Amino acid sequence: MTVSLSLKNDEKWAERGHEIAFGQKIVGERQQADHSKGEIRVAHGWLNTGVFGSDFSILFSNLYGGLVSYKKAGVELIKKSPRPNFWRPLSENDIGNHMAFRADQWKAASTYLSINDGRRVSNYDVKEDEKTVTVTFTYYLPTTPEIEVRQTYRVFPDGAVKTSVIMNKSDNIGELPSYGVLFTMNADFENLRWYGNGPEDTYADRESGGRLGVWENKVKDNMAEYLRPQESGNHTRVRWAEVTDNQGRGLRFEGDDLNISALPWSPDQIDCADHPNELPPIQSTFIRVDKFQEGIGGDDTWGARPLPQYIIDNSKPLEFSFWFKGI
Repeated sequence: MTVSLSLKNDEKWAERGHEIAFGQKIVGERQQADHSKGEIRVAHGWLNTGVFGSDFSILFSNLYGGLVSYKKAGVELIKKSPRPNFWRPLSENDIGNHMAFRADQWKAASTYLSINDGRRVSNYDVKEDEKTVTVTFTYYLPTTPEIEVRQTYRVFPDGAVKTSVIMNKSDNIGELPSYGVLFTMNADFENLRWYGNGPEDTYADRESGGRLGVWENKVKDNMAEYLRPQESGNHTRVRWAEVTDNQGRGLRFEGDDLNISALPWSPDQIDCADHPNELPPIQSTFIRVDKFQEGIGGDDTWGARPLPQYIIDNSKPLEFSFWFKGI
């Protein structure tokens, strides 16, 4: 429900109908979908573990680790294995308050996290029951001290996957910029539609102007045209989001109060560009699904940090779950 306060008559400073303020309240509760209908089967191989339903197939790599393929009706939806992610591109505010010096280990952790133990992955687990298959991988973060992060995938008969990321306390590593999962899809998946705050980007400390609704745009349009490429395009309070190609095929993400970002460049590619013309040709779509993201800036842009309530508390264990499904 949305209540809007607008001008009844023309004024010198604005025309009739100009909105002065608005407020929103959610009425009713979302009904949880039933993902248990249908049958599921598992194939155990030397290189991969496969999970199959009536119109989907998912492969988990026993050799390299992680989810390496998700096909819906024969269409591949995953370009690169989804991985836990703890970094966002630096904003001008981040640069001004030297966030990179306080959080540099998390950039390395996101880029170089490892799941291998020698030549073959040994730290994974597969559990089956009548209706679901759960695959768990443990990642080793190249931090000092080393941290382990567990990611689980629970696959249901209709192709829905519930994934969780669990990490122990990590405040001895430094300030945590972000906590979520990075997905990589082909660049053909160029359309974003979401139910959450919009239509412009919003952040934990920059969402007063966001309006809850169903919005859509092109992935490339989520990249703000700053003189220096930097963090942009995040959307807060997201209940669901769909990243699709022009035929409506793609991935749907669901969860409670998610942060969703879909951009044509990875965090590393954005960080490496000082000017927009230095960004590489578009070859992929990068989706960040975050539970937490540090505030985008303080009270100024030349040194102030985000306010304390917008800094992630990683002095305690963190756990995050959401759903994704091929459409």
